Amino acid sequence: MRARDCCRRLVADRGGAVAIELALVLPMVLTLLVGSVETVNYVLIHQKLERTSATLSDLVAQSSRMTEGLMRNLFASVDAVMQPYDLAADGVVRVTSVSARDGNEARVDWQRSSGDGDQASEVGQPGEDATLPEGLVLRDGDNVIVCEAWFVYRPVLLNGVLPGAELYRSAVFRPRFGRLDVIHP
Repeated sequence: MRARDCCRRLVADRGGAVAIELALVLPMVLTLLVGSVETVNYVLIHQKLERTSATLSDLVAQSSRMTEGLMRNLFASVDAVMQPYDLAADGVVRVTSVSARDGNEARVDWQRSSGDGDQASEVGQPGEDATLPEGLVLRDGDNVIVCEAWFVYRPVLLNGVLPGAELYRSAVFRPRFGRLDVIHP
């Protein structure tokens, strides 16, 4: 009888149930929390890069005449778009003017960049034939402004556990007030 009573008390005792349940559920909850934070951060950086490339390309395309000073001011403005991320330290933004002339293939007219990165432009280098996004064809006399933005993503909570990634976005706009195939001093 005593053994029977002891077994009943043991089965009825709920004192350690919460600790056991917490031990089973806590790893799943922490995994979901960390995964959510990293996913939101990754998506937010993608959105910021998309907005940065589109904003800079649009601002350049709105200019009637491009100068080195104006280009520096425009680069300074994209820092505000990328906040709270530091594009100057962890990325690069590059603006490229591409034109088609005299029946020739589209060529890169000029290119300026800002930020701490050595990524090669996917459009090409000044004076070379341009590699444009699929479906974009320039007719003779056309000019476009291409803005490319790169950012090195590093995980916030799992840095060193998950690898970083280089993110890339680009935007293409046509100049509104004439050609921007020359950048003036």
